[in-house]
Amino acid sequence: MASEVEKVVYEPEGFEELENKNFWVDCAPELDTQKCEEFSSIEEVIEYSTRNNKIFKSIFNGKYNNSKYPTPRDAEKALIECLVLYTQNQDWILEILNKSTLKRTKWDENSYLQNLVHEVLSLKDDHPVKQTKLEGNQDVNQDINEDVDLDELGFPEETLDQAETKALRILATGDPIDYVLETVEEMHVGDKNMQEGIGISIASQSCSNTDGIQISVNGKSGTGKSDAMKKHTHLLPARYKRVTNVSSKALYYMNLRPGMVLFFDDKDPDPALEEVFKRCTTNYQGFTVYNTVKDQGRLQLVIPPRINWYFTSVESHVTAQMLNRQLLFDSDTSSVQDQSVFDLQKKNAKVGKSSIEVNMKVLICRRIYAHIKDQLFRVKIPFADRIELKMINDRRVFPLLLDMIKGYTIFKYQQRSVDEEGCLIADLEDFYRAKRLFEAKAESVITHLNENERKIIRYIMENQGSNGCTYDEIAKGTEIPYKTVQRIINGRKDREESGLIEKYNGLEKIDYTESKLEQETKCDPETGYESLINKGSTSRRVTRLKINTENVNPWEVFDDGFVYLKEQ
Repeated sequence: MASEVEKVVYEPEGFEELENKNFWVDCAPELDTQKCEEFSSIEEVIEYSTRNNKIFKSIFNGKYNNSKYPTPRDAEKALIECLVLYTQNQDWILEILNKSTLKRTKWDENSYLQNLVHEVLSLKDDHPVKQTKLEGNQDVNQDINEDVDLDELGFPEETLDQAETKALRILATGDPIDYVLETVEEMHVGDKNMQEGIGISIASQSCSNTDGIQISVNGKSGTGKSDAMKKHTHLLPARYKRVTNVSSKALYYMNLRPGMVLFFDDKDPDPALEEVFKRCTTNYQGFTVYNTVKDQGRLQLVIPPRINWYFTSVESHVTAQMLNRQLLFDSDTSSVQDQSVFDLQKKNAKVGKSSIEVNMKVLICRRIYAHIKDQLFRVKIPFADRIELKMINDRRVFPLLLDMIKGYTIFKYQQRSVDEEGCLIADLEDFYRAKRLFEAKAESVITHLNENERKIIRYIMENQGSNGCTYDEIAKGTEIPYKTVQRIINGRKDREESGLIEKYNGLEKIDYTESKLEQETKCDPETGYESLINKGSTSRRVTRLKINTENVNPWEVFDDGFVYLKEQ
């Protein structure tokens, strides 16, 4: 497969300079209402559009970037969107389309082209909307095409072609995931395991025999959890992602496509959203159906296959069922990370660089992901029977490791062999990369706990003795605020099964009545000696936390290699 790609790959001149140069676009083309009234023929519309709109010119002549418009329908829709900037006459639009190089036989089937024109005009409420700068709380009613990378509109076609060429070369002979991670590192320092996990999660969406890898990132406000996710999804083409905090039912109306990423920023899912999440992830390779009623008739809505759900939140207040379906990460709160972020902020400020921008490396990464996500693979792991785990009582753990292997395989799909059935064959390199990441996150993968939850469990296990630990002792020992300790252990009142008491098997609360003898010291005036006098006793109710480990410490499995490969 790699050799076929290499035939079309060339190194454009001046590529290194382009790779480090930033390009900007101020706004999309605007409707010229005066010109709309002046045109007296379709020839004038074509001439004016060709002269003033590069997007129209390239698509009309069939010289557009295939990665930007991966299907004929995408290109047709983009051309119509250009035309409605200059004319609202549907007959003219249809005639101009028929003069373009896009014309195909499908246009004559069931009014296909007429329906597409109507769809574009309807989305624009019968008129195109100017791009408008929002001031204060100004409400501007405008439809935005979420499938278009608007920040690429100002790039010359030759620049986009060079990005495409470089992406193909990296896929064919380089290390695509390393290139993506290096690009992210320039925008967001640290959190490398998290970024690698996001990468293989996205790649594994292009696999027809995977259960999917869902990502959850926890951490205090200001520790960069949202920034880490935003910077990576910035490298994903717009048509494959949605940043949203919508309700559970709204997801069915969003016209999602297979293999999209949904990013919920600072969102603790409510029970209704969690239920949709569980349905979609359980049925990962199929459609999730929702039946409702509209105009006294049945309306069937669907969420398509292979949707990935990414959540960031301060604390994880979800049920164990949801945690079992997620790969958990914690934002880095170390002083070293604080310094690294500070240094990057100063570096960017010194050269006038934005924290998030579009340069050649970003364009290349988007095209790497586009080539991966435009395909669907079936992956075989020929050495799967040789893989051993230290703990196999959680039946979700091994499939997660296998899906991670498949993600690495798909990143290098052009460098992996294909068998007679058309299946992609995983390499041992994919196993060892997945093993490293898996073992780096083994504690969270096996326990399904975030960093603070693991701190609390470890403290109790090491200090419980025969009576257990109080909330106050845990708070002081872990340096986690007292109220936070209570909330993590007991969960939120509006979320069932969200506390450690429900999540961690063996953790129990025991209420004790503790008595305290009250004494005072008195001095005998004749002898001068002091003595203790009992004044009585007081009692109080105290809650203590204990973990029943049945003489087994489950944390011992993380002390060294959790995953290993048997000899053949």
